[in-house]
Amino acid sequence: MRPPAELSTTSSSVVFTWNSAALVPVTLTVETVAGPDKRPRWKKGGTPTVYSGKQFWWSNHDPDFKELLDTRGKNDVESPLGEWTRVECVCEEKRLAVFINGVQVNEATDVFPSSGRILLQCEGFEIFFRKFELHPLRKPEEKKP
Repeated sequence: MRPPAELSTTSSSVVFTWNSAALVPVTLTVETVAGPDKRPRWKKGGTPTVYSGKQFWWSNHDPDFKELLDTRGKNDVESPLGEWTRVECVCEEKRLAVFINGVQVNEATDVFPSSGRILLQCEGFEIFFRKFELHPLRKPEEKKP
């Protein structure tokens, strides 16, 4: 049995989705620049790059960050240990923007697939969800002639 379809919106790594017939790679376009560690980083106005099966980091990712339990990079915008962190993923058609505590940390366009099931995940660490909400986006006001 295959796992359900999944699309990670809070991670900067690319995942795959499954449909009833085959494995479908997720693709998206991200504006990136090379960071001080030469890793690609999201940055508004950077070079549009198509990602599928590759990883990119947010613009202020600490190049000296070590993936250890309860560690943070010096520029991380998540809440201090013991406080809730607010994550907002705004998905509009084929555009996806991710905000952590009100700070935009990633944006992608030409997201494929652009619909499907929602996956809540962490990347190797324990995670708790206090509240999960889905809200429809407001439609722009119709312009009057």
